[in-house]
Amino acid sequence: MRTQLVRADTIIGKMVYLALMSENLDVLSEILARHGYDLAPEVPPMTRAERDFTLAMAREFAMGYYMYQSLDRHPQFFDTSSDNTWTPGWWVRAVFKPNMTINSVLPAYLQAIELSQLTPKDYREQVNEAAEIEVKASCCAIPPALYSPGREVPLSKTM
Repeated sequence: MRTQLVRADTIIGKMVYLALMSENLDVLSEILARHGYDLAPEVPPMTRAERDFTLAMAREFAMGYYMYQSLDRHPQFFDTSSDNTWTPGWWVRAVFKPNMTINSVLPAYLQAIELSQLTPKDYREQVNEAAEIEVKASCCAIPPALYSPGREVPLSKTM
């Protein structure tokens, strides 16, 4: 199953094989517990190749790219009205920029690839560090007008 996990080239494929591995470990654990075995067999940690999401994320990125390209110059995709009136093509081209859209999501794909290649310890540290930064950023996102002078707690929290 680990060989198939390495070869999986879609996110769904990776998730299916990860779920199967998890289920197998759960069944093995249950069997060992029911028969009174204290020691479970040593399960080797996942290798970098098994954790790597590069190929799967590249495929997802390509699917997104082709989707955005297919929406370009097709204003009927953007219509939500029921009277079959289309948005003018010039308006869609002025507002919807497929290359800019795909470029804006690229960092998320690259981050997922980078995180998938980390060891479990490094991954945990990276995620904890990102969570601390996010908490600090969310604390600073409250407009200064909501703070009472000389107080640390925003007024919205005290009401």
